[in-house]
Amino acid sequence: MENENKELELSERQLTILDAIIRNYLATGEPVGSRTISKYTDLNLSSATIRNEMSDLEEMGYIVQPHTSAGRIPSDKGYRLYVDHLIETNDKKEKELSDMKELVIENTEKMEQVLKQAAKVLANNTNYATLVSAPDVNHNKVKFIQLSQVDEQHLLAVIVMNNNMVRNKMLDLYEPLDNETILKLNILLNTSLNGLAMNEINLGNIASIKERAGIHSGIVSDVIDALAQTFAESEDLKIYTSGATNILKYPELSDSNNAATLLSAFEEKEELASLVTESLSDSEKKDNGTGIQVYIGNESPIQTMKDCSVVTATYDLGEGVKGTIGIVGPKRMDYEKVMDNLKTLKSQLGRWSKMPEDIKKETIDNETAENKAEEIEIEGADEESTQTVEETKDADVNETESDDDALADADAKADDKSDEKKGLFKKKKKDKKDEQIEELNDRLKRQMAEFENFRKRSEKEKSQMFDMGAKTIVEKILPVIDNFERGLAAVPDDKKDDPFITGMDKVYKQMLTELDAVGVKPIECVGQEFDPDFHNAVMQVENDELESGTVAQELQKGYMYKDSVVRHSMVSVVQ
Repeated sequence: MENENKELELSERQLTILDAIIRNYLATGEPVGSRTISKYTDLNLSSATIRNEMSDLEEMGYIVQPHTSAGRIPSDKGYRLYVDHLIETNDKKEKELSDMKELVIENTEKMEQVLKQAAKVLANNTNYATLVSAPDVNHNKVKFIQLSQVDEQHLLAVIVMNNNMVRNKMLDLYEPLDNETILKLNILLNTSLNGLAMNEINLGNIASIKERAGIHSGIVSDVIDALAQTFAESEDLKIYTSGATNILKYPELSDSNNAATLLSAFEEKEELASLVTESLSDSEKKDNGTGIQVYIGNESPIQTMKDCSVVTATYDLGEGVKGTIGIVGPKRMDYEKVMDNLKTLKSQLGRWSKMPEDIKKETIDNETAENKAEEIEIEGADEESTQTVEETKDADVNETESDDDALADADAKADDKSDEKKGLFKKKKKDKKDEQIEELNDRLKRQMAEFENFRKRSEKEKSQMFDMGAKTIVEKILPVIDNFERGLAAVPDDKKDDPFITGMDKVYKQMLTELDAVGVKPIECVGQEFDPDFHNAVMQVENDELESGTVAQELQKGYMYKDSVVRHSMVSVVQ
């Protein structure tokens, strides 16, 4: 209704002229004059009449004149009317979606790979900067909980979320549990917690479960704690970007200040996270039939992108798990092409989420699946036990059931006298007790192998979590280091001996020393060959003293944490 009111302000002739101005400016990036409009449209109007209509459009705020005696360019209001009309038109008629054959999601197993690939293909197809956020799991829910006894003192809890994220937790037992008790606890936990999000698990739920668990309420408490930790681990938002340097292709965005600000936003990603949050919120509030939101100029949730247009779409993987696809470019971007690409990508991601689990075996943050592929080596294990371990890696978490079945099969074989002389090597039949001893030894080896696998996996996860946390802290400290450097550089020479300035300099140097001690080091760049793995090129300069492709100037210092890049160096490169 709002769009209709907007269009009522304009005559059909004015709408045609405005459409011609916008389409010409999108194609050329140059102000559009009356003579161009007279050639572009079939209105058969004189240049004077067109100028009068353009003057009216300018008064209404749909176009602006960048400078005297120049043509007109669309304003944010004009872009908004154009985009809204484009959305309505595309919703009414079926359009052929953009060709995105490069994005073959059906053949990709891991969600992380899918999203990285999607961002890259989208950037190549549109020639704009792109971002794709990992699914928002704030509404993530419990899908399945499995308790399995490892030994008399330990219980393994496997927690599976609705996005197929898996977490393992080893629980201590004060007394051994029988299979029946474990089964009852599994039924209790799954019937009580299945399908619940973290905000839906309240004290009343927990008290009720503990009461029903009776003397085993402590186990319930440990499982709830592990569940809370799993939800907490899933809250960090991951954003994958591509094509940030495409921004430099457009003159209105390529000046050093704009370019540096935009590239910094894509590099640090904090502002992109707010964009994702805003987009997800808007998608729930507004429904234009496409699931696409368009932010033009000052409408953008990110202040640094006020000179850009940002087009986002929300993809839905089902069960409340959603993410955001975004495209950032100049206000004169090809909105039609952008929206077509977003629709295609949304569709592809939706189809991928509905694929059978046997096709996409690994999914979002499923580190357990990766760990199961690792080789387990146990000292002293013979060939037979090694084979058993390999089978264990592919086994389901229902270890107890499979073991009981194995024992039953062993008993059946022992009782079957007809099989006494069968077998390739015709070994003498073993006593039933010997067979049971061997079976129990085999079960022990398997449990030991599983526990060893869990121990290695836990150590690896702990190390990864520590490095991830350390890297996050370093990222937040670096802007403080930058401010110290800017402040100290601005001090006049006659003030450098001031006690306050001297104190600040010592604090700054102490921070650098401590960062260096934990493995944080600056990236060497000036005079080095440009390397996209470490450097972020903001501009190209001429320099007779340096070879082409060499870094001429460091605009923002980059840092490494151990072997990974915390922040790329922002540099200028010799042409």
